[in-house]
Amino acid sequence: MKEFDVVVIGGGTAGISAARAALEKGATVGLVEMNRLGGFALYPGMILLQMLRDATQRGASLEPLNTLKAQAAEQSQHALKGIEESLQSENIEYIQGKGRLGEGGRIQISHDGETTEWHARKTVIATGSLSKPISTLPFDNHQIQPVEHLLETLELPSVPLVVGGDRAALETAYLLKSLGSKVFLVNDQTRLLSGQDPDLSGALEQSFKKQKIKLLLGNRIVSILKEDRGIQLTLEGGIKFSAENIFISAERLGRTQDLGLREANVELGSNSEIWVNE
Repeated sequence: MKEFDVVVIGGGTAGISAARAALEKGATVGLVEMNRLGGFALYPGMILLQMLRDATQRGASLEPLNTLKAQAAEQSQHALKGIEESLQSENIEYIQGKGRLGEGGRIQISHDGETTEWHARKTVIATGSLSKPISTLPFDNHQIQPVEHLLETLELPSVPLVVGGDRAALETAYLLKSLGSKVFLVNDQTRLLSGQDPDLSGALEQSFKKQKIKLLLGNRIVSILKEDRGIQLTLEGGIKFSAENIFISAERLGRTQDLGLREANVELGSNSEIWVNE
């Protein structure tokens, strides 16, 4: 069994930063990641968005969506390789697998039917979050999806609906509009980025209107009807329209399921977030 001063479970931006911070303090460090290193920062959709921004600034024409997706995936893979090489040079041991807390500082790591066990004096949980489904809009992995699954859409929807008013929702709406879609954005708050400065929210709303992104603020979806060619939606107040796909960015759930946290007496909140004492 390998021994470490610190093991970080989660290899996104926060997890990698935590691993490097522990290393700087002289600790021996192990890093466990279930899927791929880099987290949301290396999500091909984020890279695709940056590509669109760069093209817009240069005044360049956009490639077809499938071409852009392939380029973004290639850049993401290249960045991933760079992170892996960097961790290796820094002597941070990385293993792919699902980490789970065991007894006495043990961490069980499972991958492809095999289990490895590490031991850590201290463990850092940095597993991130995932989209929480809305009761009236359950995910179906086809017509209704979280925004992070946008690139899994086989074809660009001509009339998508984005639900939410946070950064991820706005970037998704911008991305879809840049690719030529007619975009609706619904948010139950009366302004975008409701927790930010009102002047910023106002400027964003004006920008979206100039881009002809249809904003339906202060509205809540009360019913949907799925059909073969799209989804019929009804908002509060009786507003009705249709969309081909719905991409949701709403409340987040802590990605803390099946980590052995409750067995380790770690207190979790109603959205599976970890409660801390500092």
